[in-house]
Amino acid sequence: MKALLKKVFQLFVLALMLFCTIWFTPVDEYLHREYLNFTVTDQELESSINLNQYKLAAGPIILDQAGDQVSGMTWSPITETLFVASRDDTVEILEYDKQGDLIRKIPANMGMDIEGIVWAGDYSFAFINERANSILVADINPDTHTIDLQNASTFTLDIAKGGNKGLEGISWSPITNEFYVVKERDPKAIYMIPDFRKNNKVVAKELTTFDGLMWNKRDFSGLLYDPRTNHFLVLSDESNVLAEVSSEGKQISTLELLSGWHGLESTIDQAEGITMDAEGTIFITSEPNHLYIFKKEK
Repeated sequence: MKALLKKVFQLFVLALMLFCTIWFTPVDEYLHREYLNFTVTDQELESSINLNQYKLAAGPIILDQAGDQVSGMTWSPITETLFVASRDDTVEILEYDKQGDLIRKIPANMGMDIEGIVWAGDYSFAFINERANSILVADINPDTHTIDLQNASTFTLDIAKGGNKGLEGISWSPITNEFYVVKERDPKAIYMIPDFRKNNKVVAKELTTFDGLMWNKRDFSGLLYDPRTNHFLVLSDESNVLAEVSSEGKQISTLELLSGWHGLESTIDQAEGITMDAEGTIFITSEPNHLYIFKKEK
């Protein structure tokens, strides 16, 4: 009996060590990358963003005056600049050029738990209020001195409050005018919201086609929709990875945010924001105030 109990205990310890190795180290991402090598065809990669080909071009760049709680970023093709969401005592949006140099800082007239920003056509931008499960749309034009969130178009998702594990990233499709948001965890989820700016009676829909992401991504911290490929880029802070996923939910490629990968000398911790410009350059922000720039190798 003692021998049997000893054997069971040894198996339990072995299982626990295996679980800890997979969960608390990058082993699962290495294994998943190898899995993708066997399941993704050359044709699929040719028509994809193909994160495998990206390498760090610059970073970490310290974002001037961004404070220590950078929480989202977007690219505006109108101004060809980056807009970064940050919060301290107040909500502030900072505009930078594509090298990460500050152009201006714009405060908002309302405080909230801002966790994401996305360009939404012309001079419109959408913002996430995490603790309220809401999305707000307001204008930021070249003459804007204060962002009017108090009178913004607003949509609230009818889901349980997630506290500090609620809505985390937002993206927008210029083709369909649909918004996409990710819930960080407990549970993780991706939702589609039709354009609510003229009709706030629209209904959000959970995209269950992305269920495959749930098992190998510990959280969702950012999101980007790419209209050129109809693919999504999903950022995971806790898994230290950016994943490319088709609209059908198939994972296509990955950009590991770990030391030694893609030209990184150190791991990107607390990756919070993801965006991409018209040339395919990828920008990632991380707390407290860092910017990383990745370009596809020729």
